[in-house]
Amino acid sequence: HQDRIEAFLFETAEQRYLNFIRQQPEIFSRVSVTHLCSYIGVKRQSLTRIRKKLIKRPGLSVEARLIRYAKIPTDRSNTLMIEKTLC
Repeated sequence: HQDRIEAFLFETAEQRYLNFIRQQPEIFSRVSVTHLCSYIGVKRQSLTRIRKKLIKRPGLSVEARLIRYAKIPTDRSNTLMIEKTLC
């Protein structure tokens, strides 16, 4: 729990999002956007802006490629389709 508290104090929302993807890829592939936003402490609109910014970044990171090729689930969908070549 200490790590999460420190993340909220010292990391940006973008850093918390990327850390979540790196540390919990199996959960990232199944969690709804609403739950993800709650976990990293941002509103849905903020997460949308963060994702768009990451996708547009030159030299895409693995995380940005996951975002680009993923269908992020809505509250009505519990599945995430990621291209197998990125896993």
